[in-house]
Amino acid sequence: MDIFSLTKRPDPEIFFQSHDAKDLRLGAIVKHAPEYFADSQIVILGCPQDEGVKRNRGRPGARKAPKEIRKALYKLTVPKDIRNKAIFDAGDMICEPPLEKTHDRLWKTVQEILALGKNLIILGGGNDISYPDCAALSEVRRNLLVFNIDRHFDVRDMEPRNSGTPYRL
Repeated sequence: MDIFSLTKRPDPEIFFQSHDAKDLRLGAIVKHAPEYFADSQIVILGCPQDEGVKRNRGRPGARKAPKEIRKALYKLTVPKDIRNKAIFDAGDMICEPPLEKTHDRLWKTVQEILALGKNLIILGGGNDISYPDCAALSEVRRNLLVFNIDRHFDVRDMEPRNSGTPYRL
């Protein structure tokens, strides 16, 4: 599978860089051109969707989170312990209805990236993406401990999938 056919490249303007050489920011060290993927140790992947939120009549808007998180993240000063890490931003998953199709794509993409031995940071989207993320992680790695940090811990009926079902499936 080619993850680049399933993702949209990140906006180059979000990669903030300081004008002071002694003030290194994450936007200056995170790579986003596809040729940097193979050597990366850490991959950032967004899933900008809120279909699961809409399904349980929640407030849409979670789809904007990956872009907003990146805007803030790439302005942060680079800690010394990660200055030599190869970090790659794979962009955002291409999300298409129905939600189950997005989940399947995300599951396969996460599984592939983890199978390559890379660490992965996933930026959501609705809480429902926890399901494909954790399912893929459980197939590739063992001895897992998963924390769900959410404003409200809602556990809804399993069908249809929605933002309240990631830990029931």
